[in-house]
Amino acid sequence: MSPRPAARREIGARDQAIGASLALAYLVLLFVTAPAIGLSRDEGIYAIAAEEYGAWFRLLASDPSAAMTRESIDAHWAVNHEHPALMKALFALSANAQTAFSVFPQPSLAYRFPAMVISGLLLWLVYIFGARTFGRQPGVFPAGSFALLPRVFYHAHLDCFDVPITFFATLTTYFYWRSLSRRSWAVPTGLAFGLARATKHNAWLLPIVYAIH
Repeated sequence: MSPRPAARREIGARDQAIGASLALAYLVLLFVTAPAIGLSRDEGIYAIAAEEYGAWFRLLASDPSAAMTRESIDAHWAVNHEHPALMKALFALSANAQTAFSVFPQPSLAYRFPAMVISGLLLWLVYIFGARTFGRQPGVFPAGSFALLPRVFYHAHLDCFDVPITFFATLTTYFYWRSLSRRSWAVPTGLAFGLARATKHNAWLLPIVYAIH
């Protein structure tokens, strides 16, 4: 027998505004508190990888034919090649923006900013997931509670993969849940799973969970 989807509420502009407000407030909180948090061990290697990736992006902009050679790709993308590249590429683009425009008060914030943005988007998603399932107030509570967990709050500052993979795994699960009542959501589910795969290897476990469900 097929699993019966849970009841779903309609989500409107007001709900999206609440989710966006949670995301923006959390991003601001992370941004202003980040300077007090020293660089972690993992951030160092990801920053080095982002520097190499950033150099490749600059080469791509100035000389695309040279950037697309096998030698150039291998030289610039070899650092930390054992991990997927999506977040390190975002760190690199943010660092390039800092180099070109000095948009952040501290260089370290340039590397951390993409993960902070995704941390805010995670709260938006948690709220929408909860509001669509149980209602508006039950949506706000898990989003706020999750945001203020000490370990989550710490990791949300870092140019690491922990909060980003949580976001993409939750996004994939949310789309999968939507696909139980409308098959057109299967395509977004696949795309979200691809992004999760490009973020961290934990994503390989998601199909097993869905298959069991």
